[in-house]
Amino acid sequence: MSATVSQQDLSNRMRFLDQLKRSIKKLHADSDRSLTLTQYQNQVANALGYSAWNMLAGHVQVCGNDRFWSLSALCESRGLVAPEEDDDFLFDEFWYEGAGDS
Repeated sequence: MSATVSQQDLSNRMRFLDQLKRSIKKLHADSDRSLTLTQYQNQVANALGYSAWNMLAGHVQVCGNDRFWSLSALCESRGLVAPEEDDDFLFDEFWYEGAGDS
């Protein structure tokens, strides 16, 4: 059973997949290259509980929010993706640092 995913959530999930794919590609480039990129992607997907990369990518697009955020946290903990940044926090930090300048 798949959950209904909003356009905003789908956009975030596609960014997550893109970041994960780029990270895997970099790891592959730094490896001994005994595996093809596709094999490397599948190996990472297996380590995350999926039978293949395409299964992981397809599931990310339709799974419920709890499962997505769980997968995202797992990837963050393994250094595969960067943590989500809170743009409001960064703006506030910038704003207050410069507030004393006159």
